[in-house]
Amino acid sequence: MRLPPWNGLKRVPHMLVDVHTHFVPDFVVQILRAGSGAHGITGTTDFLETAAGRLPLHYPEMQSPSAKLSAMDERGVDISIVSLTPHLFIYGQEHDPIGFARRANDAIAEFIGDTDRLYGLATLPIGDAQAAAAELRRATEELGLVGAIIGTGLGPSEPLDVLGLGPLFEEAAELGAPLLVHPYYCGMVTSPELFLNNSLGVPFDTAWAVGRLMATGTLDRHPGLKLIVPHGGGALPYLLGRMENAWKQRPELREAAGKPPSGYAEQIWYDSIVHSETALRFLAAFAGADRVLLGTDSPYMTGDGDPAGSFAAAGLDPLQSTAAAVDLFKLGRMIRAAVP
Repeated sequence: MRLPPWNGLKRVPHMLVDVHTHFVPDFVVQILRAGSGAHGITGTTDFLETAAGRLPLHYPEMQSPSAKLSAMDERGVDISIVSLTPHLFIYGQEHDPIGFARRANDAIAEFIGDTDRLYGLATLPIGDAQAAAAELRRATEELGLVGAIIGTGLGPSEPLDVLGLGPLFEEAAELGAPLLVHPYYCGMVTSPELFLNNSLGVPFDTAWAVGRLMATGTLDRHPGLKLIVPHGGGALPYLLGRMENAWKQRPELREAAGKPPSGYAEQIWYDSIVHSETALRFLAAFAGADRVLLGTDSPYMTGDGDPAGSFAAAGLDPLQSTAAAVDLFKLGRMIRAAVP
């Protein structure tokens, strides 16, 4: 386990931190090779079969730490915060989600090893709030992981706000552990036809989940909760004005949530994966440049292979993103070792 992080950071060196990059545990490949179907995992060693379609597994960096480091060098990234691919969110009770989460988190701790270039986010069994809270504490305190990744719900009729996740949210706030709310194809566009489940469905999925956490008062009840909303916040930043207006006009919305949607800005960070310099400039203006974290979504083809170039094209400084990530994930001890 790593030593507790140092929080006396005075300055940030010239390095880039990627907060959104994925891996696949070795034991998942072993399940696929054996064809056992354990944890509901099916496919071949080339492809994982999921509700969102086939996920290719041929990316070496998803299973090899050395390949991950080499790929990071090619992208100009110095530090990666690695999380399970969302195609492997195992939430169905029939698939032993608690056992899977423990195996996956042990695997990511092994994957990141002792290098100061890799850190990990835990996966959690969000269908059981108490178990998810306990696993988050184990993952952070015993395994040295720096937060967690969760899906946007269990399905279209089971968004995060109805799952009774109070114990998990309380634990995350107490630990200061950020939760990355990753799309899980729960929202309106789930069909893989024309790849619209990714290009349109993913950003709406995120907006739906986080917008509900705002509108239901969930964030009022957990003011210490820190959320990272990937893919530039999805559709949320661009539609928040409509939510804001609705809150002002509808008394039932003001009864449900104590603040307008903009009132929760201090609890939310965004990543930079928007594939548009205009959109990235807008996001920085909307949220504040210190709320925009560099992300790549590597190794997927829908990711950003030149994140520093994306920041430069938008007229933004990626080192400001580094400073924000170091602070959010409490990476100061590692940074101190790199600063002369």
